[in-house]
Amino acid sequence: MKKILFILLAICLSATACEKKEQSLVNTKWELVGIMDVQTGILTTELEGIGSEIQTMDSCRIKCYSLEFVDEETYRGFSRVNGFGGTYTIDYKTNDFKVIGLIQTLVGGSDDDKLYISSLMAAQSFFLQKKKKELWLYHNDKKNYLLFKRIEP
Repeated sequence: MKKILFILLAICLSATACEKKEQSLVNTKWELVGIMDVQTGILTTELEGIGSEIQTMDSCRIKCYSLEFVDEETYRGFSRVNGFGGTYTIDYKTNDFKVIGLIQTLVGGSDDDKLYISSLMAAQSFFLQKKKKELWLYHNDKKNYLLFKRIEP
């Protein structure tokens, strides 16, 4: 009986570990598609420069708004002309997400750059849609979300 319980416990623990690893954002890179309205599902804000096909993170540096999760607490990205990075917290069980710190270059970004950074800083939670390779970062009391498409390695 103890053997059976031990085997069941081992299976449960391994399934939980696999599930968490599968959902992890670590070592993923994302390109911003736009800012979406939750209620209508419609793109509410199209930022300048969005829409070109991005093949790699290097080609994204000056062409798009991007976000990369370096490890479980560090992120970095680009807002067209400015690089930024910092720390974040994430809870995969509750889907809570919060940017804790931000450091960025200030090379005269546009209003779109400021909107992207302020929306990222206001993020409250996330949704990872694996099949579509999308990441949604909710902000504005979950009325809007930043919609990202994954950049493949």
